[in-house]
Amino acid sequence: MGQKRVARLSRMLVGLVVAMALAGAALVAQAQREPIRIGLLNAMTGPLAVNGTEINEGIRLYWEDEMSGQVAGRPVRLLVEDEEGKADVGLTKVRKLVEADRVHLILGPVSSAVAVAIRDYVHERTIPTIITQATANNLTAEKASPSVFRSAMSSYQQEAAGGWYVAAKLGHKRIAVVALDYVAGHEQADGFIKAFRESGGQSVEKVLMPLGAMDVAPYLTRVQDKAPQLDAVVAILWGPSAPQWVKAWNEYGLKGKLPLLTLGETVNETYLRSVGDTALGVVSWLSYSPVLDTGENKRFVQAFNKKFRKDPVYNNHLGYLAADRLSPSGPAGRPGTAHRRGRGAGAESRSARSAPARPPTGRRLRGAPHRGPGTPDARGLAGPRARRRGSRARRASLRVPPGRAPPPGRTRRNPARIHAA
Repeated sequence: MGQKRVARLSRMLVGLVVAMALAGAALVAQAQREPIRIGLLNAMTGPLAVNGTEINEGIRLYWEDEMSGQVAGRPVRLLVEDEEGKADVGLTKVRKLVEADRVHLILGPVSSAVAVAIRDYVHERTIPTIITQATANNLTAEKASPSVFRSAMSSYQQEAAGGWYVAAKLGHKRIAVVALDYVAGHEQADGFIKAFRESGGQSVEKVLMPLGAMDVAPYLTRVQDKAPQLDAVVAILWGPSAPQWVKAWNEYGLKGKLPLLTLGETVNETYLRSVGDTALGVVSWLSYSPVLDTGENKRFVQAFNKKFRKDPVYNNHLGYLAADRLSPSGPAGRPGTAHRRGRGAGAESRSARSAPARPPTGRRLRGAPHRGPGTPDARGLAGPRARRRGSRARRASLRVPPGRAPPPGRTRRNPARIHAA
């Protein structure tokens, strides 16, 4: 009797173990099939709508087309929210993404004010967040978090190259800097001015205007009054104010009398479509151009054009770059970087070889086209000339700084490399 009972208990135990094993396998299989949910928290309305919409296009190209909507055998689902460029809205939307939508990670935001507002929330909940554009310096400095990364540059990195270029390359000593009156605008202006003075610049008149300002006349007249004392004017603008400033520069008769130098975003391809030949003669700098003569950039431009029926711009590249940083394996089997990094924000972040980017280069918008593609020089920067498609205002010459050390935050041989500020 005792032996029968032992045998019965043994069979029951074996059955229980098998049942538990099958249940565990089912749970594992279910987890493997569960979609990876990625929250896209970028501005789609408000003064930063162009930036956020274009960044989302770059992200979609990567995940929908190049990765076929999956990674490691699991589907990828993109959940889109509009942070509107407002700190309170951004915080509300990130809470929805995390608590209601249960996203595994976040790509965004565009606005530095939003990024600063959500930092503590994603840090406390250890939600991996890759900043797509917000440039606030402290997010990868004193406010660094193991959960927060940036695939773009900080405010100082964005403008240090420009400050060096204007003083050391162009030789200007007395300038006015026109910037936007919020976190990123202040930091980028200050970064430019610091590098400008360290490179030989002498005097700076700073003019700040509200983010999204459409009436730029009050700020332009301040510059106009100072014109006799200036060598050049530097506009560090984006959003609706950027094309308005370029148009007003011509309307107020300053074009041809005083050089206008700008951050590349001020005269990016999107805005050039509206300002046309008014932008001829503007000199700018930026870390990306769709005419870069590299195999990876040509592939990126072709893929983007096929999906969206237009050429990519800087913001599209930022979105693609952020998505690529996230993937453990890049498109077409190329290795990504997410699995190799292993350190949080504040650590060095390298762009993979698949990134279609280069360091900032000076661009002068000219009327005459330049034949033939640009070629990399010994420093790995874009060559002296490259041809743009479209109107005369969209044809640019990529100028290379003289043979000296690159500005802070940039390297020679790995042009897409980004250091935390």
